[in-house]
Amino acid sequence: MHAPGTADRYQTARGQGRRRSGIGRTLARALVRAGKAVGRWRTIIVSIIATALVLGVIATLLMTTEFTASARIQVNGPGDIATGGAVDAADDQPVAGPRALDRDAYTTQYVLLQARSIAVRVARGMRLAQNDGFFAAHGVLPPGGGQPPRLSPAQMRERERLAVELLSDHVAIVPGKGSSLIDIRYTSRSPAWSASIVNQWVRQFVDSSVERRFAATAGPRKFLEDRLADLRGKIEQAERNATLYASAAGIVPLDASRDDGGIGRTLASTDFEALNDAYHKAMAQRAAAKSQLTAGEAGTETQAASNPVLASLRARRAEVDADYARLSVQFKPAYPALMALAQERKALDEGIAKEERRARAALQSDYADAQHLEKSLRDEVGDLRTRLDRQSYSSIQYNVFRREAETDRQLYDGYLQRYKQLSVANVGPADISVVDLADVPSKPSSPRLIRNLALALLAGLIVAAVVTLVLERSDESLRNPGEVPELFGVPLLGTTRDLTVDNAREQLTEPGSPLSEAFLKIATKLGATTGHGMPRSMMLTSTRQEEGKTTSTLAFAFMLARSGKKVAIVDADMRNPSLYASLDAHNDAGLSTFLAGQQDDWRALMQMLQPSGIAFLTAGPMPPGAAELLNSDRLALLVTQLTESFDHVIVDAPPMLDLADAPLIGRAVEGAVFVVSVEGPGIRAIRAATTRLADSGVCILGGIVTKVDEQNRNYRYDTL
Repeated sequence: MHAPGTADRYQTARGQGRRRSGIGRTLARALVRAGKAVGRWRTIIVSIIATALVLGVIATLLMTTEFTASARIQVNGPGDIATGGAVDAADDQPVAGPRALDRDAYTTQYVLLQARSIAVRVARGMRLAQNDGFFAAHGVLPPGGGQPPRLSPAQMRERERLAVELLSDHVAIVPGKGSSLIDIRYTSRSPAWSASIVNQWVRQFVDSSVERRFAATAGPRKFLEDRLADLRGKIEQAERNATLYASAAGIVPLDASRDDGGIGRTLASTDFEALNDAYHKAMAQRAAAKSQLTAGEAGTETQAASNPVLASLRARRAEVDADYARLSVQFKPAYPALMALAQERKALDEGIAKEERRARAALQSDYADAQHLEKSLRDEVGDLRTRLDRQSYSSIQYNVFRREAETDRQLYDGYLQRYKQLSVANVGPADISVVDLADVPSKPSSPRLIRNLALALLAGLIVAAVVTLVLERSDESLRNPGEVPELFGVPLLGTTRDLTVDNAREQLTEPGSPLSEAFLKIATKLGATTGHGMPRSMMLTSTRQEEGKTTSTLAFAFMLARSGKKVAIVDADMRNPSLYASLDAHNDAGLSTFLAGQQDDWRALMQMLQPSGIAFLTAGPMPPGAAELLNSDRLALLVTQLTESFDHVIVDAPPMLDLADAPLIGRAVEGAVFVVSVEGPGIRAIRAATTRLADSGVCILGGIVTKVDEQNRNYRYDTL
């Protein structure tokens, strides 16, 4: 036994195998159908392909000979760009950037190669507008042709426009697969013109690439040059002003050090700084004392924070105010609790005022001391300032001149560094390098007979396929008997050729005739459809009239009778009876007579065909309602009684059409044989008939394809 996992894998493998087998069979059937369609319409297909090839040869002979010259360039990786910081600011040396090819850069160069501006440069560089040979190489007659020196400005503009359009239309830019190479190809009627134009195209593209690189930095370089010249003059003027002013004011710096204001340090300035620091501290103390005094007089929170007694009193007063406000919402001022709170608040206000007066007196004493110290330091600073005023006033203007010169010098250094970067960037490696220039082509590139014939063959095959498909769709009749099982789901019993009833009777009387052999094979396959051999009772029907149904009925009867079987034929086509005429019999009474109850003994209605001994029952007079008669129990009774007296009962049923006769007859017999003629009714009609017959509960034993002639190459008339 297999493990569960192994069993699952086994079932999965079997399912996949069945799916692959089903797909293979479907594909095989499709290929077989295609092959048969090609065989049916081979004359038309061969004619179409031959016509296409002939047209391809004619087109090749009519085409103008053209020559293609080709040049090749290489697109390098994105170079070092100045605006990307490709220069080391420390030593002014280019920094080696990545050289790997960027796909965007490659695409950009590919698009630029096709730009109209390149065509304009080529046309102007080669003066093509003035050269009639250029236009002749393209089979074009330009405006004012033959008189270039006398052309008007309008004609020159038109010729230049036409030359640019010709260049753009005949140049081809072909990128190299998996590489940074690009081929430039030009095609014209002249090999010399093709080579010269494509080489000029390469040169103009390289020149335009260099010009674009310089043009990209032309604006910034011009701006930097103007700024450098302007700053250079400002620096010289500022330094000259500073030197002249220092000499006139008698300013001589003791050292190179400068304070934040740019003033040189001296002994007087050092003393002034120390004294000024002390003076500022005194001012700070006086300001602090003033602030405390002011806060004390205003009763601010600062005074309360420095005086804990005053802070406590004010906190209590705040609580009393809160209680008073809370109770006053509910009670009037005369309420005892409110009156008590009011008295307490009054006492607190008196205590606060007393404490504030005491604290203010202490603050006024501290403030007076701070004022005295500040005044004494102010006098000393004033004396020292008098000595420094003249030097300070002179240093201010001097420092203005000096700072102006230093600022301009810093700006000058920055602009100069940037200018160097732009200059170095413009001498970097080129984006484009020429690999091969074009040589004058020695053989034409067009027309090419093999390529044109291949294209013509492909076009012919496509047209032939479309025509074949249209013909197959428009012709819905059955052509290939082998398609019966696939199209209608009915087993194919065999095929017969197109024979009339008389011819069939002549051949069926001969045991070795082709028709006898064909129906012997059909009977053999029909016998395999049941468990007891040849069906005891069966009917033959078809989609419409004239499909060989009656002939096949007689063929079965003759074949069975010759083998010693007792056979009875029943013509059940009461609407259009034809069996009696084929057998030279009368139709005064028959099946309709029995089904209508006019005759209960069917033996009295039977006729005999001599010398074969075949008994047959004609349709009889046409009844007013054939379907009602067939729907009665008497038909099943008749078939039952006939099978008791005969070995085989064959019913020649009416065609399906839109009638209910055949399905009603089919329920009374063991099975039905469906007859289909080649090139007869449409496939949809046949499929609808077989489907309706099967849906009615009738067992379709198989199908016989009739009227197979010698033109059908797939099946002979006696082929099974």
